[in-house]
Amino acid sequence: MREKEFSKGTHRLKVTKEMDVGTLLNRAHKVSTFDGKNLVVLDNGNLYDQTVRREVPVTNMFRYIKCVRNSDGIIIAKKNKPCGTLMQVIFERKTKKKVK
Repeated sequence: MREKEFSKGTHRLKVTKEMDVGTLLNRAHKVSTFDGKNLVVLDNGNLYDQTVRREVPVTNMFRYIKCVRNSDGIIIAKKNKPCGTLMQVIFERKTKKKVK
């Protein structure tokens, strides 16, 4: 299921724990930065910029990562501010409120 299939009316993002570089390399497929760049995660620990066609070490770009997506396109980690920590998130279905 892709991210666009989750609507804000039925699902919400739940923060689970902090994501480090090793977890990012194991689980991530694509990374978006605060600059608007979309980078692909490579097996050798680098990020590949398709527009400029160059590899960048993940340790150099880790602080600029805004969101991390898996191979299905679902967001698995997110950061709100550039100075914040990268947190793992899951999509959780909202519970319906009972009307009395």
